Amino acid sequence: MSGADQKRMRFDQTASRLRSLARPESVPPQRLEVSERTERIGWDEAQRLSYTDAALGEEFGPLWATYWFRLELVAPAEWQGLPVDLLWDSGCEATLWREGQPLQGLNAGGRAPRTAARLTACAEAAERFELQVEMACNPWTGSPLPAIEGLDPAQIEGRRLGSAWIEDTDGSPPFREAPARLRQVALARFDPEAWDLRWDFEVLRRLEAEHDRGLDPHWAGFLHGALERFCNEWASADRASWPEARAILLEALAERGPAHAHRVFAVGHTHLDTAWLWPIDETRRKFVRSVANQLALMDRYPEHRFAASSAQHYAWLKEDAPELFGRVRERVGEGRWSVLGGSWVESDCNMPSGESLVRQFLYGQRWFERELGARCREHWSPDTFGHTGALPQILRASGIERWLTQKLSWNQFTKPEHHSFTWEGIDGSTVLAHMPPSNTCNAAMTIRQVRESVARFRDGDRSEVSLMMFGWGDGGGGPDPEMLETARRIADLRGLPRVEPASSEEFFERLADDAERLATVAGELYLEFHRGTYTSQLRTKQGNRRSEVALGDAEAAAALASRLAGADYPANELAGLWQTLLLHQFHDVLTGTSIAAVHRRAERDHADLIASAAEIRDAALRALCGAGAGAIAVNLAPFARTELAREPGAQEPLLVEAPAYGFGRVVEASDAVEVREAGGALVLENGAIRATLDAGGRVTSLVELGGGREALRAPGNVFELHEDRPTSYDAWELEPYHGETRQECDGAHSFAVESSGPLRAQVAFEHAIGAASRIRQVVRLDAHSRRLELRTSIDWRERHRILKVLFPAAARSATATYETAFGVHERATHANTAFDRARFEVPGHRFVDLSEHGLGLAILTDSTYGYSVLGSDMRISLLRAPTDPDPDADQGSHELTYALVPHSGGWQEAGVVREARLL
Repeated sequence: MSGADQKRMRFDQTASRLRSLARPESVPPQRLEVSERTERIGWDEAQRLSYTDAALGEEFGPLWATYWFRLELVAPAEWQGLPVDLLWDSGCEATLWREGQPLQGLNAGGRAPRTAARLTACAEAAERFELQVEMACNPWTGSPLPAIEGLDPAQIEGRRLGSAWIEDTDGSPPFREAPARLRQVALARFDPEAWDLRWDFEVLRRLEAEHDRGLDPHWAGFLHGALERFCNEWASADRASWPEARAILLEALAERGPAHAHRVFAVGHTHLDTAWLWPIDETRRKFVRSVANQLALMDRYPEHRFAASSAQHYAWLKEDAPELFGRVRERVGEGRWSVLGGSWVESDCNMPSGESLVRQFLYGQRWFERELGARCREHWSPDTFGHTGALPQILRASGIERWLTQKLSWNQFTKPEHHSFTWEGIDGSTVLAHMPPSNTCNAAMTIRQVRESVARFRDGDRSEVSLMMFGWGDGGGGPDPEMLETARRIADLRGLPRVEPASSEEFFERLADDAERLATVAGELYLEFHRGTYTSQLRTKQGNRRSEVALGDAEAAAALASRLAGADYPANELAGLWQTLLLHQFHDVLTGTSIAAVHRRAERDHADLIASAAEIRDAALRALCGAGAGAIAVNLAPFARTELAREPGAQEPLLVEAPAYGFGRVVEASDAVEVREAGGALVLENGAIRATLDAGGRVTSLVELGGGREALRAPGNVFELHEDRPTSYDAWELEPYHGETRQECDGAHSFAVESSGPLRAQVAFEHAIGAASRIRQVVRLDAHSRRLELRTSIDWRERHRILKVLFPAAARSATATYETAFGVHERATHANTAFDRARFEVPGHRFVDLSEHGLGLAILTDSTYGYSVLGSDMRISLLRAPTDPDPDADQGSHELTYALVPHSGGWQEAGVVREARLL
């Protein structure tokens, strides 16, 4: 070991001793009681629980259980006039309460430790503290990611994982240890002088540790010498040595940086997932803890600035902790607390419809304006898995001019070229955009992070400012005292950029000065990662799409009834339903990347929403049609249509013609459909298209009769299984190499003609695929229809496989067209560059189209979002089978539909949007 290494070991030992002196004395509680096991309940209800004596070392569970503790602690008389803290370590999340109000969140184990809470800055003689702690038997990151690989499927499904596992009760992964163990409960004296000395030394020690990472060697040498002198002068047991020793540190801390140093605007933040490895109801408590943490820090650190998004979180806070919410409102008025985002939650931005994204901001901005006095001007979307190019237009229409993300730094193949830029949407709307070069929304305000952030910044020739979001996140929490102490000392310290506590608005106001010099980035911002999120948890995605349709129908019917029949418009009921849908569009819910409990709730809420929307729709239609009216066809789509409909109680469908948003009438068919056998094949034909299928259910030919050209170059409707074993992020990820494992499934083993016309032709095919999965597919063609529908029932029993269906199109084009919110994205069909290769799986809404002059093929979907087109091979992804974080993701029965529309003009002229909407 070199002499320099020995000296740095000495620095480490000194830092350890300094840490131990911040709270040099502690006393145990005089009373410690614990309640019976309970659920998530409020303070008032907790007072009615039964309590018994508790002791250190006790274990509590199972996962997600709650226990309330009563504490009585007395400060020794000699602590009079000194700060006093509570020390609490239960290895899990907890909330400290006093006189019915939450004071602070507490957490221990893993990241985000927060085991001390300030009770008073100036204790009275023998002051008595009566407190309560609400303990949640879950770690900060909620349910742990399970190690499922290698387990027998029966064990996974039955959770029979041995006596060492604690059984779950809500479908979340099993937990191998006791979720909570009471390790420490004490009252401690806080020593401000030791605390300050510790952080003076710690900051300089960490800066000196950068000596081999580009720190000015002369400055590094000076720091090394100052630390050595401090170690020589300071004696922990001799208080008289402390002032002179500290003077050595203060001399170094007084060294300033250059006048034109890069400025890092430091915004305290807690990224709190509305759901992920914990249920939604736990997020409500997490936000209370996080808010209490930051309000307490603002009392100790006047310079602290904090920002948090999501109207839904604040609405919960107002219900659960109204006094805390009132204090937040005061801090907002002072400019110290930034309410930003403008949306109901930080939603996924790939799969929600354009209308859903509009509603995110409509309800979010209305709530912020009503409850906090102002609309948001900045939208933060730091952790969302890519962003549609329609978003800038929606943001600007919502009063938002500035936008922030950081997830694109995770890109797998090509890194973004800019950190500060102008983002231009598909309609030409622009917003001022920033990606913090720290590449995280959970920065810890370390010296290394600050230095690397500036070194990484790609727009230094255009701007001298960047933003750092710092604070514990994902599971909430926010900044802690350690981060704020560091920020104080490095504000203008030699060897570092300037670090300024700031609000988001202050940063963007400064960045706006550089806007004319910034580059422009146009179109979608595709994340080259997490591509499996377009397919995982199909039921959640289907519930989203069907809820969007149900709400659209309900609003259309209610608007018509209000305008034409004078009925009351159910605005409040519809707003409540929309907010339920928006909640489940959060970027770890709609994406299929949460624990089972989250997705089961989403499925229940979607089902209830759809039923309630149907009640609103039907009540409006009764008002329109009049009492006692018989069966009347009503078209609630924005397109005229002539399609089959079935009268209630009837066996056979009728052909109905209806204008957009209008009443329909039964008409005689001028077209008929038939099924005929020809050369061992099945032919379904009407006046618009002809489809030929083999006995295995493959579509061997598809022709739009008006153009007469073949739309397929080879058999389509070919089911494929691909191995799907990501190297990480199981439910999130679809790796590039999955395509190399393609296995074409055998065709159907049987078929039956269920209907042969003249209004409807249907052929049912039975498939066995994979180890134990089954598919029943009904291929349908109706009279007057331009789309061949493939209505598919799947009993899915695979694991770590993805099911796709292939259609080799005859058309060739360098780009394919995918529907997105309020528009389309055109993406390359080749892999010429890393940029192109990264897009081997992409999100789309209701259709993908591949067209050349005079010929095209559109694939429509009713409830799936994952697509790929390579060359002229068009695929849609139907189901995945990840086991982490939900071991049973997507197992069981599913119903979905996709359809084919061959056409001879472009997709616009062919009315593909109309066909997709009507499907």
